[in-house]
Amino acid sequence: MPRQGDCSSRSRRHPEKLPSFHRRVLVGRSPFAPAQDLPPVSDSRLFSMGLLTNLLNPKIALIYAALLPQFMDPQAGPDWAQLLQLGGVQIIVGISVNALIMLGAAQGSRFLAEG
Repeated sequence: MPRQGDCSSRSRRHPEKLPSFHRRVLVGRSPFAPAQDLPPVSDSRLFSMGLLTNLLNPKIALIYAALLPQFMDPQAGPDWAQLLQLGGVQIIVGISVNALIMLGAAQGSRFLAEG
């Protein structure tokens, strides 16, 4: 016999009285599943959207203009070559970090989708 205030048996008998999140968990649908089927988007479209967003970001240009000159050495060669080298190092580090985040998010997504 359930005690007063024990909502576990009551919620199983009347799941429509629960908030939608709890109702989906009890009914069996994952709360992390999309509410509607989204149209597929090609990888090249997603990549171009991300690239355009990053290229139009003025904050990065300001950071490079403020920070990179202090790492340049006049005796080390032409300025453009040093800027390319510093930029290349930043790109490699950025790709590595973003790849690790992406792989971690993919693993987390699979874990949450399995329920």
